Amino acid sequence: MGDLGIGPLNKHSLEGHTGSMHLVTIREAKARLNALVEAAVRGEQVVLMRGSKHVAAIVPLSAEDLELAPHLTDRQAERFWRDLKSL
Repeated sequence: MGDLGIGPLNKHSLEGHTGSMHLVTIREAKARLNALVEAAVRGEQVVLMRGSKHVAAIVPLSAEDLELAPHLTDRQAERFWRDLKSL
């Protein structure tokens, strides 16, 4: 598939997966990290293997994946609850 030098995961495909997936060793991932990250950006998944064991994955992220809950100080939380009660 393209510049990755690896094809989509056919032989070991996962049931129910709709996008492209690549199976690579950690050694190969070190050598091709930029291309693997670009594949993730395109919506493809990359599974990293150590020997014959699946150990990690590179997957695409969205802005929603990175959203963090607001962090309030105790004083801000107290004010929030006090203001909420007054409504």
